[in-house]
Formats: sequence, structure tokens, C-alpha cells
Amino acid sequence: IALLCTDIKKLSQLYGPVGFVPLGRDYRATGLSGKIYLDSGGMIAPVNSPEIFRQVLDDKEILDIQGQDW
Repeated sequence: IALLCTDIKKLSQLYGPVGFVPLGRDYRATGLSGKIYLDSGGMIAPVNSPEIFRQVLDDKEILDIQGQDW
């Protein structure tokens, strides 16, 4: 899957036509400093596996994307 961090209210109409849908829950990223960031502005799109995409979309837990480059 591809994860896009965006302002869903303003930009979902831009990213929706190319396959991105709102994640529908928070995701967690860990910065280089080790600080944990939570955000709810995630959109995802399938890349290689529609099954994994559906599994991630249907899950209710916070999505942990592990490392981050900010």
C-alpha cells in the first residue's frame, strides 16, 4: 500500500481519483529522535496487493508505520 499524509477535507477530491481513500483512523509514526507522532490525515492506495490494502483498510487499530524521516 501507499500512505499519503494530507488534509483529507481539502485534498481528498484531488487524491481520490488516483486510488487513494481515507484510512479512517489514526496512524503512528516514530521520528528519528524517537518521538511518536499521531495523525488522522492518512489516505491509502493499493500498490501490489488488493488483499493487504483491504486488510489495512478494515483494521480498527492504530496503523503503525514504524520509522519516519521527519
